[in-house]
Amino acid sequence: MKKTLLSLLSVAIAFTAIQPAQAEDQKVLAIIDSAINSNNFPSIIHEVCFTTVKSVDPKQNMSCPNGELFMEGKGAASAPWPTSINNATYHGDSMVKSALTVNPNLKIVFIRFNDVTSLGNSRGDAKALALAFDWV
Repeated sequence: MKKTLLSLLSVAIAFTAIQPAQAEDQKVLAIIDSAINSNNFPSIIHEVCFTTVKSVDPKQNMSCPNGELFMEGKGAASAPWPTSINNATYHGDSMVKSALTVNPNLKIVFIRFNDVTSLGNSRGDAKALALAFDWV
């Protein structure tokens, strides 16, 4: 009886001494920039958009893709793309590529704060940038 009790006690102590499995921390980078096509980057795990112009005229579509000042979820940080690769709207794309060059396993949350026209021209706004910082 003593041997059985001692064996059970030993097993119980062994189980309490074993460390429980822990999830590995993942590095997540928040990029606040112009716009992004997240379909090109599987590392983008979340998208957010802040703009200062609500869309009324489709020719001057500067709002988030949903026509509002705020959007969250898949496609939120997308925008019309300009024909020239030298346009500032491509800056977000460049930043994501640079970050993934340094760490290909990085997860990215992309926050768009630029008002982007239907031609793909963009301009940043200090109010939208402040909202993006607050969100992060």
